[in-house]
Amino acid sequence: MPVIPIACTSIDNYTEALESVTAITVDSGNLTLTAGNLVLSAATGSDGQIPIAASAGYQAWGSLTSTGGTITVTPGPNTLNIETTVVTGTVVETLTGNTGGAIPADSSHNINIVGSGAIEVQGAGNTLTIVNTATGGGLIWSTATGNTAMAVNHGYVNNNALGQTTFTLPSTASVGDTIAILGYSADGWTIIENTGQSIILGEQTTTVTTGAITSIFGSDGLYLVCIIPNTTFYVIPLQGNVIVS
Repeated sequence: MPVIPIACTSIDNYTEALESVTAITVDSGNLTLTAGNLVLSAATGSDGQIPIAASAGYQAWGSLTSTGGTITVTPGPNTLNIETTVVTGTVVETLTGNTGGAIPADSSHNINIVGSGAIEVQGAGNTLTIVNTATGGGLIWSTATGNTAMAVNHGYVNNNALGQTTFTLPSTASVGDTIAILGYSADGWTIIENTGQSIILGEQTTTVTTGAITSIFGSDGLYLVCIIPNTTFYVIPLQGNVIVS
């Protein structure tokens, strides 16, 4: 097997065909290249580059990279520094709520938690705080100027100049959810149920087929408190008299 000694300054000094050279040995023992074709596109590479093989061609100078960004590669003259990012604790990949299934993180590895209505999620430092911004005793207040489908934890000032206001119970509610109605209209108001719902007023219970809760005077008011999820509400009178009609 032909061997090129280190004293040789060029393989052109050899009469053998280049294809017959199967090994190049450096006599100092620093480097041995064995059985292959080493062809580099440039005599020297850039700082930190190394020869990298390719199945469809010859070796060439190349640089190490991190596609996912989890490894830091710092090249230098005759050096190549590689460091990994140490992750402490458990990485959260998904969050799961009451409905909707698991929510994955976005491309920035972030999962958004946002509020709705009077509920806000406020972030500071590494802490999220859920805040109810509603005022007025915990209820969100609005003025009803016409027939209204009520929402839980809302209060309504009835000020309908066109006649009696019909309020409809919300279709979903949890135990303790509260609704208030304050009368400020000459024609008053009435509360009707959805199918399967009922309202308890003293010893009487109303349903969609047995009646509604109605004010006698325009200034009458009450609280409605859910006592069975989605279906049953309890009347707490505030002022005046309300009846089953």
